[in-house]
Amino acid sequence: ALTIGIIASVEGMKVGGSAESLGLHVTASVVKSIFIVIILDGLFAMFYAAIGF
Repeated sequence: ALTIGIIASVEGMKVGGSAESLGLHVTASVVKSIFIVIILDGLFAMFYAAIGF
């Protein structure tokens, strides 16, 4: 949740003064969040497999 919040906050700070800008940055935020969550899930899976948990 922290990762998603940070990504959303960073993208939110980039929004300009138009609805088009808002839409582009919301879409970018969602895509980046999904990608990072998948990467982190894989890293945690490898970590827990390595320690045998």
